[in-house]
Amino acid sequence: MLDEINKESSQRMQKTIDAFSSNLRKIRTGRATPDILDSIQIDYYGNETQLKQLANISVEDSQTLAISPWGKKIYSRN
Repeated sequence: MLDEINKESSQRMQKTIDAFSSNLRKIRTGRATPDILDSIQIDYYGNETQLKQLANISVEDSQTLAISPWGKKIYSRN
């Protein structure tokens, strides 16, 4: 019983830490960071897919992100 409570508590605390870390990465610090695009989903062949799985995201300067899709079908509409 005590082990079960301990295990559940540990899992819940880890989820809290993960959520907090994710939110910290999204804080705007006056410079561009690819992490702010983590929540962007793209419809790719009928599946919602994270942008970072479909394109290279790089920082060009302190205020500019460059997004380079890996294929034409990612951004073309048929």
